[in-house]
Amino acid sequence: MKRIPCLLLTLAGTIAGGTLLAIFAGQMLWKRGTEQANLQIQVASTMASTTPSFSDLPAPVQRYFQFALPEGQISAKQVRIQQSGQFRMGGFNAPWRPFTAAQVFSSMPPAFIWDATIEMMPLLQVNVRDSYIDGHGGIRAKVLALVPVVNLHGQPELSAGALQRYLAESAWFPTALLPSPNLSWEAIDEHSARATLVDKETTVSLDFVFGENGEILRTYTPGRYREVNGRFIPTPWTGYYKRYRKRNNMMVPTEAEVAWILPEGELAYARIRVEEITLEH
Repeated sequence: MKRIPCLLLTLAGTIAGGTLLAIFAGQMLWKRGTEQANLQIQVASTMASTTPSFSDLPAPVQRYFQFALPEGQISAKQVRIQQSGQFRMGGFNAPWRPFTAAQVFSSMPPAFIWDATIEMMPLLQVNVRDSYIDGHGGIRAKVLALVPVVNLHGQPELSAGALQRYLAESAWFPTALLPSPNLSWEAIDEHSARATLVDKETTVSLDFVFGENGEILRTYTPGRYREVNGRFIPTPWTGYYKRYRKRNNMMVPTEAEVAWILPEGELAYARIRVEEITLEH
């Protein structure tokens, strides 16, 4: 993603009125690609089961489900989320840029598509599609939906990072965090527990830290893969959650911030506001 700012400077000097048709066509093709990916999720997703018993779960996880879920809550087959916020590409001195995004999740099997538009400068935007589908992670980015700057798919490290993202963002539809044959919880201490999720060839874990009321305050892993100059480097990563509100009868965070934990400190790179959540049962 570090390549994007340099390419933007070049493109800013070459864009003229004659390219508007190409930009429009690029946006239509980008939209079609997202729709096709959404269809893959829709075809693959199956109905999840009802809420199981919490009695065998670690105490902080029991408190979380008592806080987040009403009794008898049915699991969602698909979840659609509208987001806004800020994103930055680069290091600690990189500027924050506004973005909007639409995200679709499947809870069984785990899958998601995040389709975002990041405003780099007036009239110049980057389209980003981050995904985890059928056991494979992928990320594509194009300037003005035309010029490719990132195109990664299927590397085991990328798939692991994408599945960890899915696990962290399950806080927006808590039934996805219920124990199942593919998801298990183990105690760490009285305020935290580790969730492990298995999907096809990929197994990932995240540590969840819970507040006094049972809400998720933070997720953490000591080794999420970060792409650096074409290499995937395991790097500590964390996410913070706040401003819980009732949505679809469930208590969910409506704001989040995620960061890489580097030797120099925490490098936050996304600040997310949840505008709307729609469930399909």
